[in-house]
Amino acid sequence: MIKVGQIWDKNKEDSLRGKVCVTHIYYFSNGSVEVDYITKDGICFSHDDEYFLKLHRKCIAEYSTWQEAVNSKEFKGE
Repeated sequence: MIKVGQIWDKNKEDSLRGKVCVTHIYYFSNGSVEVDYITKDGICFSHDDEYFLKLHRKCIAEYSTWQEAVNSKEFKGE
């Protein structure tokens, strides 16, 4: 399950390799889910949850808030 504050590793096939942090999740009345996330370069994206899971292979860390996650050693690569 995708949650705010999670850090995900991207698939190797993706041209924008690297880690991303989930910043917000929108649940719509029609059942669809949209995920907002940010890259280490500060670029923000928004995709539906199925497409997000196609781009990202696994969750590597989870924090209480996305602010904690983007300041973590897992995200920064320290």
